[in-house]
Amino acid sequence: MGKTKMKRGQVHRAFVEQFSFPPLERPAPVTHSALLAVEESLTTTFPSSYLSFLVEHGPIFTPDILPLMVAAHEVGGSPEKEGFDVREFFPPAEIVRTYSLYVSGGMDHSLIPFAMDSGGSVFGFRREKIEVRPDDAPVLFFDHDYCQIRPEADSFDAWLEGFLGLKA
Repeated sequence: MGKTKMKRGQVHRAFVEQFSFPPLERPAPVTHSALLAVEESLTTTFPSSYLSFLVEHGPIFTPDILPLMVAAHEVGGSPEKEGFDVREFFPPAEIVRTYSLYVSGGMDHSLIPFAMDSGGSVFGFRREKIEVRPDDAPVLFFDHDYCQIRPEADSFDAWLEGFLGLKA
């Protein structure tokens, strides 16, 4: 997945409208300062794309993505979305807890998790402290069954947009 075709706000809104559950309840708000505290705690810099998504929409729950991906693959594959489903986005405090837990279980310390799939593996960004905040960043996937990290998408926005084709 490369660059997105839609503008950032459009991608984020469409993703939340299609997949957030329950659809009418908004999760507890996330503050920019809470995310900055996570960055400080874990010595990393999140991309602007992720910060704007979490501050605007919160740590949403997305359980309906898995059955849509399974259905798409059963009818001949899904060229729009290859990879793993995302079930939930972590609130700031959960990012730190999940990082500590997964590192103690074998995950390389270079990945900062921000979301989880339905099987317990996590999506994250490369852990790096950058002076100038990047606009976007690649999404990585840690498979907890094999203790391996692999690329999932070229950017956070493209990763979200890749799910939108599932609900056509």
